[in-house]
Amino acid sequence: MLAGTRLPSESQTRPRIESNDVLTVHSLFASCMFQLLWGKVFKYFLLKRAFLVAIAIFEIGSIICAIAPVSAVLILGRAIAGVGSAGVVGGYGMYAIMMLPQLKTSEADPVV
Repeated sequence: MLAGTRLPSESQTRPRIESNDVLTVHSLFASCMFQLLWGKVFKYFLLKRAFLVAIAIFEIGSIICAIAPVSAVLILGRAIAGVGSAGVVGGYGMYAIMMLPQLKTSEADPVV
């Protein structure tokens, strides 16, 4: 949401940015690049702490985007937020799997 309100004014005041796609690509690239690393972090460390660290990294990236004086800092903030978002998505998936009840299968109660 933060980038959605910032992008129109950013593209109007700084014509150096050829396209707003540059801002999106850095976030998605960082997110994809760190997805596997966050999987290992969630495997070897406590899930709650690792998830909170991922949220903190995402928020730090968002704050950098909010106070960015130039386009390069905005792109850096989006990349940092992308690293955090990879951990948030992975951690959310881990928590969702943990919350599912364990399926109990037996011959008397077959799973349809």
